[in-house]
Amino acid sequence: MPRRKSFQPEIALESAQALFWELGYDATSISALEKRMGINRFSIYETFGDKKALFLQCLETYSQNMKAGNLALLQDPGGLDGIRKFLTRMVDGPRVARRRGCLMMNSLVEISGRDADVSRIVDRHFRLVERSLRRAVDEAKSRGEVAPGVATVDAARTLLALAHGVLSLGKSEFGRPVARTAIQTVLDQLTSED
Repeated sequence: MPRRKSFQPEIALESAQALFWELGYDATSISALEKRMGINRFSIYETFGDKKALFLQCLETYSQNMKAGNLALLQDPGGLDGIRKFLTRMVDGPRVARRRGCLMMNSLVEISGRDADVSRIVDRHFRLVERSLRRAVDEAKSRGEVAPGVATVDAARTLLALAHGVLSLGKSEFGRPVARTAIQTVLDQLTSED
């Protein structure tokens, strides 16, 4: 009979994710993970695999949480208002979230180009965000909130790039008003008939 775990894997995974998010993959040691997760090295390896396997699980969980969190704004309230709320949350959300930025983007910058598994998860996540933005743009068009000549795919990709730009700018007091202006400018262009 397998031994019962003396910890909750979901909570340990959340703790590991927070540490990777704060320090990045390379700077996060197994010792630091043991301390943050409150479990020993053996339990980490037995439950999650090695450091990379744990990190990949953290990325997958992050993507799932984004789908249920920020990306859900694109469906409820949906349309142009949903797009605005999705983007604005990145600039005006809680300070701790703004400071950390996006775990996917952080991982892309740090290690995606040198690790195929990380690249695959990051790319899949960005495709998910792009699809969600496309649906939101299509819904806004069907409501008459977006100019009919707007190309949905191009708009979604522009919004995806804008989202990561404003998330980075939202980390500084100087950047936050710049990010708000960028959001308004892009949304004005979506509604313009020109």
